[in-house]
Amino acid sequence: MHLVKVKLRSDDLTSAATSEPIVTDLIWVHADPDAGVEHVRVWIQPDAMVIALFICSAAESRAQDVAAALMKRILNTPAMRGWHSI
Repeated sequence: MHLVKVKLRSDDLTSAATSEPIVTDLIWVHADPDAGVEHVRVWIQPDAMVIALFICSAAESRAQDVAAALMKRILNTPAMRGWHSI
C-alpha cells in the first residue's frame, strides 16, 4: 500500500469542487476498479486542495501512475473546471 498525495490549486474557489464530499465522490466515480485505490481523503484549504490516495500496488511508481491517471480524469470534469496540479 502506498500513499500518494496530490496538491491542486484553482483560480476560482467558488467551483462545485470546493466541497470535500463532492471531490471524494468524483474520485470514486472515476477510479478504475482494478487500479487498487483503497482509501481517499480530501482536504480543502483556503488556497488549495490536498488529496491523499492510498493505493494498493507492489511498486510505488505504479501507485503514482494510477494517481496521475485518476487526477487527469477528474480534472477534465466540469466540477473541477479551473483546478490544476501543482
